[in-house]
Amino acid sequence: MIGASDWIVMEASGPYYVQLKTFLHASSFNVCVLNHLIIRRYSQTRLQSNNR
Repeated sequence: MIGASDWIVMEASGPYYVQLKTFLHASSFNVCVLNHLIIRRYSQTRLQSNNR
């Protein structure tokens, strides 16, 4: 169950995320849309730091 203080984070993937983001925001959910490159860079730095 998603609570009122929870955040829904999704990747911006072309036009596909827009309707879901709009619906969730209109339903008073906290929504954060990230560029896919930010997600990729974050995962790369996490993998590098775990390999040390």
